[in-house]
Amino acid sequence: MDFDLTDEQRLLQNKAREFAQNEPLPRATRWDRNGEFPRDLVRKMGQAELLGSNVPREYSGLGTSRVTNGLIV
Repeated sequence: MDFDLTDEQRLLQNKAREFAQNEPLPRATRWDRNGEFPRDLVRKMGQAELLGSNVPREYSGLGTSRVTNGLIV
């Protein structure tokens, strides 16, 4: 059994990590303190194709595996 990540999984993992470090991380404390919901962040996550990873392609999702979904989340 091969437990190595695929190239696509590595790309998505890196993309999600970079997004998290650049977008929510710098502002998360303020959001928590003020009880804010970052609607703009959700929009950006969608544009970066980081939402809907577990939704089948026929329903406009990414249709990824559970492992890939876990890497993104």
